[in-house]
Amino acid sequence: MQSSDTSTAGNLFSRNRKTERKTEKISKPRLSTTQKWRQSDTSSEDASTDTDAFSSSEDVSKQEDSGVTEPRQTTEPEGVTSLASKNPENVSVADISRKKSNYVLVNRTPEIQSMRLALPILADESSIMEVISENDVAIICGATGCGKTTQIPQFLYEAGYTLNNYKIGITEPRRVAAISMSERVAEELNLTEGEVSYHIRYEKNVSSKTQIKFMTDGILLQEVKKSFELADYSAIIIDEAHERSIYTDVLLGLLSLIVRLRRRNFEDASKPDSPLPLKLIIMSATLRVGDFADNRQLFPPPRKPADALKPATGEGALEAARPGAPPVIQVESRQYPVTCHFSKITPDDYLKAAFRKVVALHRDSPPGGILVFLTGQREVKTLCSWLTHCFPPHSSAGDTVPVSVEKRTSTAKKRRARKKAEQEATEDSLTPKQAKVVALPTTESEEDEAMAAVAREKETVTPRSRFDLDNFDIIPADEESELGLRTGNSLSNRSRKVAPSTNDNPKGASAESVQSSSEDEEVDLEDALDAEILEQLGADRKSTPAAPIHALPLYSLLPAEQQKLVFEPPPDGHRLVVVATNVAETSLTIPNIRFVVDTGKVKSKVYDPVTGASCFKIVWVSQASAEQRAGRAGRIGPGHCYRLFSSRVFTDMEPHGLPDILTRPIDEVVLLLKSYLGTIPLSRFPLPTAPSPTVVEAAERRLIALEALEEKHVNSEPVRVITRAGRWMARLPLPVRLARMLLFANQHDLMPYAVILVAALSVSDFFLPEPVEEQQNEAEEESQENRNMVDAKRRRRQKTEAERIMDQRTTFQQQFVKTQGDLLLGDLAVLLGSVCCLERYWAQLAGILPMEDTRLGHLVSTNRVARLNPESTMRQLAQNCGIRWKAYVEIRQLRRQLTDILNANVPDLNLTVDPSLPKPTPAQVESLRQLFLVGSACHLATKFDVPVEGLPTKDRRRLRYAYKVPGFSGPVYIDPASPLARENCSFVAYAELHTSAKPFLRYVCAIAPCWIPFLTPQSYRVEGLSVMEPTAVDAPTQPRPPPAEEEQKEEVDEDGDEKPKPASAPTTAASLSPPHYDPQQDVVVAFAKRVYFVGADLVSTSTTSAVGDLESSFELPAHHVPVPLNGSPAVSVLGAHESLVWSVRWFARALLEGAVFPSLKEWLPRRLKSSTPTRMMTLSWGLVRTEVRGVVSKLLAKKVSSRRALEACLQEDPQFLLKELTPWIQDEHRSSFQTKWPPLLSK
Repeated sequence: MQSSDTSTAGNLFSRNRKTERKTEKISKPRLSTTQKWRQSDTSSEDASTDTDAFSSSEDVSKQEDSGVTEPRQTTEPEGVTSLASKNPENVSVADISRKKSNYVLVNRTPEIQSMRLALPILADESSIMEVISENDVAIICGATGCGKTTQIPQFLYEAGYTLNNYKIGITEPRRVAAISMSERVAEELNLTEGEVSYHIRYEKNVSSKTQIKFMTDGILLQEVKKSFELADYSAIIIDEAHERSIYTDVLLGLLSLIVRLRRRNFEDASKPDSPLPLKLIIMSATLRVGDFADNRQLFPPPRKPADALKPATGEGALEAARPGAPPVIQVESRQYPVTCHFSKITPDDYLKAAFRKVVALHRDSPPGGILVFLTGQREVKTLCSWLTHCFPPHSSAGDTVPVSVEKRTSTAKKRRARKKAEQEATEDSLTPKQAKVVALPTTESEEDEAMAAVAREKETVTPRSRFDLDNFDIIPADEESELGLRTGNSLSNRSRKVAPSTNDNPKGASAESVQSSSEDEEVDLEDALDAEILEQLGADRKSTPAAPIHALPLYSLLPAEQQKLVFEPPPDGHRLVVVATNVAETSLTIPNIRFVVDTGKVKSKVYDPVTGASCFKIVWVSQASAEQRAGRAGRIGPGHCYRLFSSRVFTDMEPHGLPDILTRPIDEVVLLLKSYLGTIPLSRFPLPTAPSPTVVEAAERRLIALEALEEKHVNSEPVRVITRAGRWMARLPLPVRLARMLLFANQHDLMPYAVILVAALSVSDFFLPEPVEEQQNEAEEESQENRNMVDAKRRRRQKTEAERIMDQRTTFQQQFVKTQGDLLLGDLAVLLGSVCCLERYWAQLAGILPMEDTRLGHLVSTNRVARLNPESTMRQLAQNCGIRWKAYVEIRQLRRQLTDILNANVPDLNLTVDPSLPKPTPAQVESLRQLFLVGSACHLATKFDVPVEGLPTKDRRRLRYAYKVPGFSGPVYIDPASPLARENCSFVAYAELHTSAKPFLRYVCAIAPCWIPFLTPQSYRVEGLSVMEPTAVDAPTQPRPPPAEEEQKEEVDEDGDEKPKPASAPTTAASLSPPHYDPQQDVVVAFAKRVYFVGADLVSTSTTSAVGDLESSFELPAHHVPVPLNGSPAVSVLGAHESLVWSVRWFARALLEGAVFPSLKEWLPRRLKSSTPTRMMTLSWGLVRTEVRGVVSKLLAKKVSSRRALEACLQEDPQFLLKELTPWIQDEHRSSFQTKWPPLLSK
């Protein structure tokens, strides 16, 4: 199936386009369009097994003559353009007007009918449908609130686009929008949920009767993988196209090809059963039209004359600027007018400004809900806390300010005065940078001084890796089978500390964690609210008591049950205030919103396309996003939008936000497109906005490092094409590095553990942030002013509660890293243990497993009531363990989905979702570390090189736990919450590099450097490779120590600082061990003067200075890192032929010495002739001997340098190599040796 899709897509890129079809072919009799709609069969079966929960797996059954009446009626009025008419170029306009059209009658309720009549888009229905009917692609730009999302699908439905088992597909950018819109359209059309359905990740209600389907863009993308032509659909609507996610852009490029393919097949007389032309409708309120209408690659000029196309007509329709450009329909007015108010000045602290504006609106404005846009979860919760505290939800308002407010006013003043005095005192004796550090509650230097632990090496290096990267055991041989279709608060074995804050202004700082819940700095209520504000609130409440506020948060990580609260009416007498992130910017319609407060800020995750490092930055939104936010106030009536920035700032904003494809890594996109394009360059794929060549090059390099792409020469030009493994990884609904882990997880019974790890690494924000001790500073101040024993006991009890929660979470996580092996597994051990622990306990509550004493009894109740409601009990347990419930549920769903995918495509796997998965053995733990390295070929770090001299002791102490990452300048650190944050591991693999106050590595595990050449064969380079047998003079004087004894512990001085290591003596060829055959890896390995890890930097270098100057590399311990002699780095140094010759010679020597087939040790080497020692096989002059030349020539002809290759030759010819080996055997033993050959029979 994939090959046919590739060839189909490739034909669309052909530069030698065919000429127009001849007149006699056009006049060839064809089925009428009405008959074609009725007789088209879209239920063709796919031989592959559909196991993708992303894609639509429903089967549309053929309608049988059962006498069942469809709940719709059709009429065919005269004089209306037919939906299924042929191409306008083949039929005159007069003929088109005489065609008949199919209509579907809809029985709407009077309430729905009156509501629809108030929508602006309804007035343009005829012109919109005329443009859609006469063009394959149309762009609709309708202002927010005009009714695009709900009405365009209904227009198509009434026009008959769902007849004959065709469907209308609508993509939404968010899951909640897909669900809510499907319910709304079903209600307006008076259809059931089975007829208007939704399909999102892990959830769908699609049936065989589905006619209108709402889905996310990822779902439709997976359906394209399954059926490239999308033959089940008559129309595809891309809603909210202005958001420009990566997969939306890819979808638009693929759909532009599919539209042309469907039109070409429909016009081809030799394909009478081809589906009807596909209609593509692109909708948005603030779309950058030029990226679409003026994109000649996305929508190329037609091959027919331009005057054959009928231009868009009707009010609001814009004619195309060039031939082939899709018509643009502009729906001007939104439902209700919205008045935008700008601030005279732009405040520095937008959070306080938003609070003041909400308070002013609440006191002075008429009834109506208020929607506030902030940047992150912490800000949302903070503002909700302020509003709830200042306007508590009680029935009767007092005429005085609560005592706590008055106390906090004086308390805040005293605290600020004290902090200012302390800061001035410290700044007198310290530099500004040092003063800033001392003001922090806990600093890294203070903690390092408190630690007297000796830094030592923790990992136990094993001599070899256990994975065979050429063995794809989990994949069936049939390439056509479809594969259907992160980090948290871990623990540290040290005392917890508060993340330092560098700026009280959130727009200039971000937290050390990637989690959105902990991205913002902790904001203390009294410190954030000025004393003037509190005093003003007190005076206002005494004079004119205000009504209470019903403040609700809204952000993406909020549980669905709490998200739905914003759609419910507030309590009587309360004003609804919804404090949201940009999740409320599009698609959602929150009722009763009349006022919008826009801070103009958004928190954006910025990626470095080369290094993959990410960081959160608070930036200004685009003008288009600001208009979208303002439109939220005009959904139910005239509204007002208060922008907390000046009109000058608005003018300086970018008109549109940058598409995600320009700001994020595109590894998965490149791999997906390579699976369709083959050898066609990516530059020829029609993307709305093409990424820069530098970004594409970086993505391709990372994919080559993961062995998903390989470089070949086509017509003497280098071309990067997808590999066999890469094609499989492209079909998995996972990032490439995680999909690569699953490819090899079945080699050592690791599949059950790998599935859990991959699922956990795929879900963000698994752990909750540390609990905020609310009003802790206030308690400290009050304890100095009021010595009342009752209040003191209450304060101590509250503080103990906060500490108890942290102790519970720390104890829960520490149980998974008690042994040395588990500690080296690092964050992965905590992830794996946490998920397995919760799974086991849930099964016990549900009665699947017998209840037994566990370590969770102190965290949650295990009584009979808890067993009656296991889900509620598990929610409480997850909260107490510091685990986000929504993330845990998503991990369970993804684990189940991956299990189904693997069982359907891997013969005899029989993988189950085992709730009582046993703890992995020490050997499996080590294999899991190697498996993580397999997927982290570009994500390795080594200890930071501390200069020997010229560095103060304090700086050396600070860099004690620093690491170096290729391509990243400066030191990086392991996340403080990781178990390995204070463990001196020489080399670590990580999942993500995030920068905030400092760059941090997240999801880290320790690795051994000797694994790198075998598990990441494209990510290292060598220099000075030794391939020949050293002479007696050049032989090393001492044998190389075993790898287990090679690791040297780092020395520390009396103060606990690391002693700088002296510079190592340069490695010479004479000091290198000779190559040898490794029977475990089944490869000949050699040693080099220098071995460098380069990651995705594939630039070949041959000189020492060139390699050493690369910032994108670090050196590995060459003495302890053997490299495969036939690997690509060795080939780049020696040449392909020389590398093969020496691999064959060393393998032949190992064969003669009995290292390849132990069953032949009786003859090899015991019965060898003394005149032909095996050492001659690898001497530089050895080929002059006939015996040596005969064996080498025979093996070289078949390129045999491993036992696997030799066994393959012996399977074809049992006498292979027997003639060449016989001269090496003593004369009296030759006959018995020949009877034991081949060695396969003597096992």
